[in-house]
Amino acid sequence: MNNEFTYYKVEWLEKDITGFYNVKNKKYYTKREAFDFKYFVEKSDIASNCLVKKITEITEVIA
Repeated sequence: MNNEFTYYKVEWLEKDITGFYNVKNKKYYTKREAFDFKYFVEKSDIASNCLVKKITEITEVIA
């Protein structure tokens, strides 16, 4: 029996102290958590140092 497991990977660019952007990512287990994080980044003081690139829905099958 196979079980499907879905999560949302949020990728964003974060500026370091040298001014270069690094790609960061984190898994969220609900769509709401992923979009809450995106909203937080866009509306907070860190918005000048962060830019959300994309949110990807990933479904894995666990055998």
